[in-house]
Amino acid sequence: MSLPAGFGVGPRPGRITRKRVTLPPVAGVGTLFIALGLGAAVIPSPPFTAHTWRGLARLSPTHAVLVPAMIERLVEEQALSLPSLRVLVYGSSPIRPDTVRRALEALPGVDIFSMYGQTEGSPLTFPSAEEYRHAVAGGEDLLLTVGRAFEPVELGVEQAAGAQAGELCARAEHLFRTDADGWMRTGDVAGRGPPVVATGRSGWPSPSGDRSGGMPGVRLVWRPVS
Repeated sequence: MSLPAGFGVGPRPGRITRKRVTLPPVAGVGTLFIALGLGAAVIPSPPFTAHTWRGLARLSPTHAVLVPAMIERLVEEQALSLPSLRVLVYGSSPIRPDTVRRALEALPGVDIFSMYGQTEGSPLTFPSAEEYRHAVAGGEDLLLTVGRAFEPVELGVEQAAGAQAGELCARAEHLFRTDADGWMRTGDVAGRGPPVVATGRSGWPSPSGDRSGGMPGVRLVWRPVS
């Protein structure tokens, strides 16, 4: 399995990855074992707060895996910057363009991108760090997608004739839950053409999330991608 271009400085001996490990999702245990397998040190950090994040500076982490809600909080508290950080990966839900913009301002020179996948097989796609910088410069539609397929992943969209969207399917050797034809049906809605747009297995969560986010007293809406 190859890693995206933004992982050109990926986990390896001499690199230190910050992980707040949550056992069920592949993003927790999966990236933990990947980092260890590549020879990187892993920091099993305490429960997340801005204070504990700042405290990681003394351990000089080079990579970190967060979710957008964590990034939002750190940006708001002006606590995101860590001098040693080189790569920040996020997942589990979409991120707001303004959050990406403010994060890049707080972390100049740091590669920020997401990875999309499922417990049954991950990763599947990623937008590159360069595409994120382009999004901040005006191409915000890129943030509505989950990017392009990793090199060994083959993607397809099963859709009815004339339909503009269908179910995203994937085929690759590292997927361990596939149908008899070798394809994994993700349950996520997607449209054809690069970059791939995946909107979540519950239908169209982004529009409803945006509307909920405008309600009084709602600070942030968590909208899972898969």
